Amino acid sequence: MCHWFNSRQHHLQASDNILRPFLFPNFILNLADRMEDFICISVILPLKLDWIPCYYAPKDVKRGDRVSVRFSGKLYSGVVYELGVTPQVQANKILSINKIEPLTPISEQELNLWKFAASYYLCSLGEVYKYAYPSTRTEDELKTIRQEERKEAKIDKTKQLTEAKIQKLKDRKFAKEDKLRKARKDTVKEKLFGEISQIDKEIRSLSEVLLQIEKDAENSLDIMTINRPSLSKAQAEVAQKIAASSGVSLLDGISGSGKTEIYISLAADELEKGRSVLYLLPDNLLSSQIEDRLHLAFGESLLVYGPRTSSYARRQVLSALKTGPHIILGTKKALFLPFQDLGLIVVDEEHEPLYKEMDRSPRINGRDVAVMLGKIWECSVILGSATPSLESLYNCKTGKYNHISLDKRYYAGENADLEIIDTIAEKRKNGMVGLFSRKLIARIKDALGSGDQAVILRNRRSYSPILQCEDCGDMPSCPNCNVTLSYNREANRMECHYCGHTETYTGVCGKCGGHLSPLGSGTQKVEEEAKEIFPEARIARLDGDNAKDAKKILNAFARREIDILISTQALSKGFDFEGLTLAAVIQADSMLGLDDFRADERALQFLRQLRGRCGRREKRGIMVIQTSRPTHPAYSAIDIGNDFAASQLDERKTFGYPPYTRIVRITIKDGNESRLAKLAGKLTFAISTSLKTSPSIVPDPMRPASIIGPYAPAIDRISGDYIRHIRIILKRDNALQSNKAKIYEAVIGFEKDCSYGGHIYIDVDPV
Repeated sequence: MCHWFNSRQHHLQASDNILRPFLFPNFILNLADRMEDFICISVILPLKLDWIPCYYAPKDVKRGDRVSVRFSGKLYSGVVYELGVTPQVQANKILSINKIEPLTPISEQELNLWKFAASYYLCSLGEVYKYAYPSTRTEDELKTIRQEERKEAKIDKTKQLTEAKIQKLKDRKFAKEDKLRKARKDTVKEKLFGEISQIDKEIRSLSEVLLQIEKDAENSLDIMTINRPSLSKAQAEVAQKIAASSGVSLLDGISGSGKTEIYISLAADELEKGRSVLYLLPDNLLSSQIEDRLHLAFGESLLVYGPRTSSYARRQVLSALKTGPHIILGTKKALFLPFQDLGLIVVDEEHEPLYKEMDRSPRINGRDVAVMLGKIWECSVILGSATPSLESLYNCKTGKYNHISLDKRYYAGENADLEIIDTIAEKRKNGMVGLFSRKLIARIKDALGSGDQAVILRNRRSYSPILQCEDCGDMPSCPNCNVTLSYNREANRMECHYCGHTETYTGVCGKCGGHLSPLGSGTQKVEEEAKEIFPEARIARLDGDNAKDAKKILNAFARREIDILISTQALSKGFDFEGLTLAAVIQADSMLGLDDFRADERALQFLRQLRGRCGRREKRGIMVIQTSRPTHPAYSAIDIGNDFAASQLDERKTFGYPPYTRIVRITIKDGNESRLAKLAGKLTFAISTSLKTSPSIVPDPMRPASIIGPYAPAIDRISGDYIRHIRIILKRDNALQSNKAKIYEAVIGFEKDCSYGGHIYIDVDPV
């Protein structure tokens, strides 16, 4: 039995028993006499519970049914998990369900996925259920049911009216035919023949309407049309290898090699077999271009499901999934859709940290959940990237995944040239104009002069990340977070990018009245300087401050209505812009030297992806990196290929980091700093006792489990809450899952013993 399903699963708070008479009035007085009509079931509720409540229900209830139940005085929509459970309390203390809801039952495949997510990511089944079926989704289902009922009622009414009209016409025809038999005059007979003929015509017309109504009621699908892409020889060979493989395949293809065409070809194979395809993207920014390409290939068989999908569109997706094979384009939450028959899962840009759920439980990684979903449906999974994650490369190395390489570009051309500009050296010889080196300015002018486009990347938004008083040196900070306020010149305000706090910018120091000066630079400042240097160019900016306009801006750039696009790191992912030949990184050092063992891997992935965005057709592009650390290994590794990955894996093995180990990070938040420090220490002790180890300062590769902390992160206060972390590094051995379960049990026990619920968050495999 899984860790969340313990001996308390069948208990329900006795206080709820007073509500039972209002649920099933005919099932309260003498339960013993009626037991043959009911069974005891366990019901998953959308709550964080480490046990599963049980209820009485009619015997015709099935596993996966959606049921309405009361819990702690509130009505919830739950899911039947087990039938015929043995209650461990008196029968008269167990509530009965309110009703079986007319919602689509949860399939065995969905329940198995929930079970995996709860077990792996150390959370309750209720939290997974709430993530998979939030209240908005349940509302969508109810709206769909009501719409379908109204549609069916309308169809039935139309059908009845049509049938009544046909019967009335038949009665008239019978009467006319009777008159015809009795008629003697030719003129009367001729008139009756004409009237009967007209009635026959009306009957045939109404019969055709009736036939169409019956066809519509069957929800018959249109004939599927698929426009397959033309594959090159190299692409066709790779597609054949993947089709011949089973399980998970890592498609390690350089930028511009045409991985998307391979995905489309393999997806077409599955759709023709009558099986659906799930195509995952890390975020919505990429979906615009990919959606257009998939729509050209699959037409109305394409469904789109993401965080910005409208309520109406979501309802259409849920209805369409019941009717036949489709290709579903979505982000990580699409993994929890009610698929009917899944034949292929594509995880595009598999290395992206955006596949990780950061904000709430279960803190899944969409890539890894996709692999498990593939196992559940026994279908192929393709992980695609030009810069694969070290975790996926490790799984290839151990034989868990198939490693398939594609090192030829779809269009003729070679990798973009690479130019590293030492900004310190340039400053010494007056080679800088603000944030731009004169060398970079010349490169941009050359590109624009040839009618090409350029992107300039700076991974900080706003105008400046810091403001400082010229007189007293004070730096305005957020009252809720331990961070300085950024200066948003466009909105004329100071703002916190963590909690959203804003203050009007007056330019005056709040402490001494001196002048506040911006320090550092963000995308707004880069945009301002670019407009001064390139006054004739059409310049636009894309960052978190105008993300709502992202699709509009990207489409304009694709149509070449923008010459220079200034952005954060978003443009390094999977985009294909025909006119883009130059990509530049301003102040690239901000990506390096972070207190994170993945920093170099992430920086290299970003730089390689960005390099692949420029010169993707016949023209050769160039990537320019402005840095004060030109000898950093990440820059020299851009051309090395997987040799760098091999050295990184060796380093991680030596120091005991993933993928050779697993990390579980416990985050504790509290508005009272002294209470936080005290309870974080107690929790660390409880976990170390459960794992039979002791906390340390650095990981010890020789230990089955290393506990580091509690410690304060770099930003140790957000939205009024102080923060402490506990990091647990576990060996990947036979005891891994049991050790994870011990951590979960220690945390749950600590929350109950200290009445400290709502303060502790578990993150398995943090990114």
